[in-house]
Amino acid sequence: MSTNHQGHTERLLCLPVVRLDVLKDTADTCANQLTNMTQEVGEVDKRLVKLQHTLEAKKARNKSLHAHVKVLREKDQELKTQHKLGLERTDHLNELLKVAETKLASTRAEGQKICKEMVDAVSTFESNAISIAFKFQSLELNNQQTEEGEWRVEEVADVEAEVTALEAEIESLTSPNIDPLPIQQVMNLLKEFSAAIKTQETIALELGEKQARLEMDIVKFQESETPQLSQN
Repeated sequence: MSTNHQGHTERLLCLPVVRLDVLKDTADTCANQLTNMTQEVGEVDKRLVKLQHTLEAKKARNKSLHAHVKVLREKDQELKTQHKLGLERTDHLNELLKVAETKLASTRAEGQKICKEMVDAVSTFESNAISIAFKFQSLELNNQQTEEGEWRVEEVADVEAEVTALEAEIESLTSPNIDPLPIQQVMNLLKEFSAAIKTQETIALELGEKQARLEMDIVKFQESETPQLSQN
């Protein structure tokens, strides 16, 4: 027992001697360091809280951006679909345009053909009208009585039949693709010529009747003068 105590005492005697003021300074230094470290830890905690807030804000921003990107992708897909439909509609419209152009060309050709036929018909009508005028002049100047006692108006009737046939022909040329105004003008002109023909026919008949009465008066006068000449 005494041996152990003696060994412990020897070990204590071997330790260096430390002054109390040095220990106090060391303790103060450690306390200051601890205070500084505590302040640094507080600042780090504040920065950590601030970084956490920033991280939450960035997460919310990232989430909002993801939602916006999703909306943009959906809109882009919708635009692509609309563009595809627009291309299909454009192709369809181009096909319809080609068909319309073909139909328009055909309609123009048909219209030109009908216009040519109308011009030819009007020219024929004008020729017939001129012929009718000459025939009426001839009837007025050279009307003679036939064996049946009727005046010759067959030529007028024939021409009137020709005009009626011409009216029917021009009626058949009427097409909805042609401007109705010139056709109506031609039809009005035809009606005027037809009315003129009927008027001329009536005048021819009246002239024939007057000429017949005149010839009858001449015959009566000759018959009444014949006995007087015989007596003389």
